Amino acid sequence: MAGSRPGPSSAGRTRRRTGFSAERALFEGAAGGGDGRGELEQGVVGGDGHRPTRRPPHASADDLTAKARIRNAALELHAAKGEANTTVREVAKAAGVTHGLVVHHFSSKEGLRRSVHEYVLDRLRESLVSVPAEGSTEDVRKARDAVVARMFDENPAVWRYIHRSMLDPVQPDTELLALVADFTLGQVRELRAAGIGTSAVPEYTQAIAVIVRELAPRLLAPVVDQLWAHLTGGSAEPAPGIEVRVGPSPSG
Repeated sequence: MAGSRPGPSSAGRTRRRTGFSAERALFEGAAGGGDGRGELEQGVVGGDGHRPTRRPPHASADDLTAKARIRNAALELHAAKGEANTTVREVAKAAGVTHGLVVHHFSSKEGLRRSVHEYVLDRLRESLVSVPAEGSTEDVRKARDAVVARMFDENPAVWRYIHRSMLDPVQPDTELLALVADFTLGQVRELRAAGIGTSAVPEYTQAIAVIVRELAPRLLAPVVDQLWAHLTGGSAEPAPGIEVRVGPSPSG
């Protein structure tokens, strides 16, 4: 009709709808699984009859929610550089998301740290729950040590994070140390309630013995390997295994 204003073209409408969809996907579609629990896969029952454990999702990043990718990126960067030397923008870049989406899910660096701590404890918890509280104390101890060792082997970033958190000369992660200590003490109490373990020593002594037995050999292994290579000129068999035990303090 003469003099009437032309309506918006279909191309223009398409561009506006596309822009809106992309913006919406940033905060809705990319958020995906909310609390991140949906990205864990059920493991296969092993030949030892243990209950299956859920495997962490590092190997299939394309299947993760944005929230899980962000948390995994924070885990990797904190393990490599330390939390103090890692910015939120670096985490966002490594996760392939925007800075705003990191803030949307975690609010701050403190929120990221709490999420990583929770993830580390979940890996420990899911490993240990696969070991039934059955058999002798020694059998249960060996089985629990074995699943924790296997978890660290399958999740090297988790181990690197714990290693840095405990040995960082500038800023050790006392919060994670406390969480691991409290978690282990809770495990000791559960085993004692099930009739596993001894009550001849205080429960906190047993808890520190467990932590030292499971973590200290891994913490010391790089130093022992270097010393062994120097002493033998690199021509001997691999370094001897490390076993660390907790005993009473020397008197006097």
